[in-house]
Amino acid sequence: MLSFGGALMLHDNWMPSVQKVQGFIEANMPSLLHVPNPLGFACCITIYTKAQHDQRAWDHFLPF
Repeated sequence: MLSFGGALMLHDNWMPSVQKVQGFIEANMPSLLHVPNPLGFACCITIYTKAQHDQRAWDHFLPF
């Protein structure tokens, strides 16, 4: 549902639950690209942007 060019920001990325979401995104969402935090912090915030339309099959899933 994220628009092309839109951004998804995850906060508290040190938490195991948020890390699970990040693992799912990295393994299963090739249309979302990780972008550097503009504030330069490595902790607390992870940002993804939608760089292309999702071409996956409706039932696509890879373990993460």
